[in-house]
Amino acid sequence: MRILKIIVLVIVTLFLTYTAIGFFSSKNWSGEMTEVLPYTQDEVWALLTDFEGIPERRPEVTTVEMTGVNEFDLETWTEHAEMDSYLNFECIEKVPPSKLVVRMRESSFGMTGIWTYELKASGDNTILTIKEESAVDRMMMRAMMSIAGRSSNLKEEFKTIKKALN
Repeated sequence: MRILKIIVLVIVTLFLTYTAIGFFSSKNWSGEMTEVLPYTQDEVWALLTDFEGIPERRPEVTTVEMTGVNEFDLETWTEHAEMDSYLNFECIEKVPPSKLVVRMRESSFGMTGIWTYELKASGDNTILTIKEESAVDRMMMRAMMSIAGRSSNLKEEFKTIKKALN
């Protein structure tokens, strides 16, 4: 019986700690990362703007549904992911092959944001900077992102890009 009480106490403590992290974490976050990629600017640009090919690069995305164009006459799409989740995106600026700005308008997990991709040629390499300005409405999701590190999206994006270009 004593062991059961300890187990319950540990579980309650972990849950309260997790909840407190989400409660005290900021809803908004901004950050940026830059890396030099051993690929041409055109190769990186082609990958970044291949929205329909996202499921091939990101296994958690099951399908991409191109939904039309927005007021900027740029692409809009929905990414369908595991566990019936979704993310609605739109391009809000596209300057080939140097700048792409993408907005996540809505997601099933309460995150929105803007990601800016800036590409600069450097010989046969490309200097890629990704800036993220995001907001997470749901407290439990904020807790998860705070524990993983708020820059985890940027790190994962670079990892995905490099893997896809290989």
